[in-house]
Amino acid sequence: MRPRIVGCYNRPESPDIWMMDVYALHVLSHTIGTDRQAIGDGLSERLIANACEQCLYEFARASLDAIAGACFAEIANACDRYLVNPARLRSWLVYEGTQQIRNGFRVIHDNDKKSDKASIGQYELTAMDWKAFYREVGGWPSVIRIFRARLWSEADLYGGERWATIATQAMDLLNQIKRGGPPKVMRAVDRVLGLQHNTGTLFTKSSLGDMVIGQSVLEKRTSLLSIPDIEPLVSAQVARFLRIASRKFDSEFDKEFGLAHIRLRVLSEPPKTPILG
Repeated sequence: MRPRIVGCYNRPESPDIWMMDVYALHVLSHTIGTDRQAIGDGLSERLIANACEQCLYEFARASLDAIAGACFAEIANACDRYLVNPARLRSWLVYEGTQQIRNGFRVIHDNDKKSDKASIGQYELTAMDWKAFYREVGGWPSVIRIFRARLWSEADLYGGERWATIATQAMDLLNQIKRGGPPKVMRAVDRVLGLQHNTGTLFTKSSLGDMVIGQSVLEKRTSLLSIPDIEPLVSAQVARFLRIASRKFDSEFDKEFGLAHIRLRVLSEPPKTPILG
């Protein structure tokens, strides 16, 4: 796993702003390169590249944790007798589930006993709950298998193939964080931000906790935005980077530093020089 780069980027409280910082910094670093050339006001291309990597990896890890929690909450719905027939669940666990998966469902049942709510899927699940579940089931391959189980056929708004796709993309994001490098992590992040669950966009779902992002903000990442348009959407730190860089590299920015026409190129090509070499 790549070492963490710290001290260059200050994470904002809002996940909406954080996401826009990820895109703005990635496009900025891609546009100006990653050399040590001074830009001005104490900035250098390398400092921006470091901030880009720190922002991206921290956002990717937080997104992965949020998706894991949401997947656990969704799987917990299988224990709601009003959504899935308990006999059907028991039959699947006995005849098709692995021992690891059965151990994982015991974690859910143990949490259900602690809750005074009617359904495990309706109470706020803690990070400790889902981490215990993932340890028992052995990670993402088992989560994908659970979502592809036939037991979800009678609960058409829960689980199923869309959540299997979410788990598959989350597993890819984990692999890219471990060994893929910033361009591949960026592409994996972009893919998970566009995922859909059974009734809407994944990152607008409340079970993602403090990583919930507004639908309109998610859509802006695919919109054509000039620097004046982007500045109100990013953190003060990144807005400063944009202003300083735009003065230094005006010809390269071509007066339209955007996320629509540049986004596809950024997500399909490496930066001018590999970030952090």
